[in-house]
Amino acid sequence: MKLFTRGWTPVRSGVLYVNDRFLTRREVDHLLRMDHAFRDSVVDDNQGTPRHETYRSSQSAPARQDATVTRIMQRAAETLGVLHDRVEPPQIVRYSGAHDRFEVHHDNGTLMSDGSIQQAGEPRRTHTIFCYLQSPEE
Repeated sequence: MKLFTRGWTPVRSGVLYVNDRFLTRREVDHLLRMDHAFRDSVVDDNQGTPRHETYRSSQSAPARQDATVTRIMQRAAETLGVLHDRVEPPQIVRYSGAHDRFEVHHDNGTLMSDGSIQQAGEPRRTHTIFCYLQSPEE
């Protein structure tokens, strides 16, 4: 099965791809209009416990499940070649100021000094699709 075939441009082959048309304009507008219950963003430690970290200062909220979000999740599953139930609901993340940050971290475990990743159990997330809903302010 070929992944990332329609509209995906490799930036780093096998690692990073870009698709400027993954979401339609209507889907972006829909996600931006949704009423989100934003909270300070957290990261999970190696035991899976959520905690606040200085390298992530954004706010995030799960996207409310509706027909549009379901279509986006189905498209993500098709893109990655996985079953629909293996796709997490989208998280909407916002950065509200010049000092907000989201520095390097690894959802699959701790990055060691030799470049390897020390995993804590089974990987929770093997792929990530980032969709920018708005361009950063210049």
